Amino acid sequence: VASLSVNESATTQENLKRTLKSWLGTYPKHKQLLHSLALLEQNAGHIDTAIIYINKALAQDAHYLQAQVVYGELLLANQQTQAADTYLSQYTQPLQKAPRHLITLHAQVLTLMAQYTRAYNYFDELTRRNPENLRYRYSAGVLAYENKQYSEAYIHLKKIIELDPDSHSAYYYMGLSALRQDLQTQALSYLHQVKKGADRLNAITLLLDLKNPDTD
Repeated sequence: VASLSVNESATTQENLKRTLKSWLGTYPKHKQLLHSLALLEQNAGHIDTAIIYINKALAQDAHYLQAQVVYGELLLANQQTQAADTYLSQYTQPLQKAPRHLITLHAQVLTLMAQYTRAYNYFDELTRRNPENLRYRYSAGVLAYENKQYSEAYIHLKKIIELDPDSHSAYYYMGLSALRQDLQTQALSYLHQVKKGADRLNAITLLLDLKNPDTD
């Protein structure tokens, strides 16, 4: 109920919170009630209160997946990335057996921490499970590029182009990867395909530099 109400008005959410709190008086250890209250407080921006509720839910069931995800999100919202990493590591190892939602959240945490090698491994696992998910593919490709794993970056980015030929950001990072491998002709080809989007200006700058190298 709470997850369906987060897009409702603030008044509706406050009314729902009052109702759930009244039920909590009768069922103080009901993990779904505690989880729902945490979601409502999270949506209202009351992070500390949400953490109190989600901790109570996890006290009833430490392996309650929905609560684990919300707790990780709350730590992230509180800018406690190291704490989020430590907490999520308990449930994302080994990666092959970890729930997808926790892997996705942990990968985001690791990316924010600039732990690019670890983050790549998480997104690589996600693409293995969801080979046609463009968001996972793109994250894996960019992280591989940041890790100087240019061959791996190419594999992921090429797959994106196969699935979505209009993915200009994928062409941009393919161009960068080709440049790092001194494949100038391929780099020019890829960068010419970046016709719009946030990377368009950077692609134009690179093309000008490649076509008019500084001879001084």
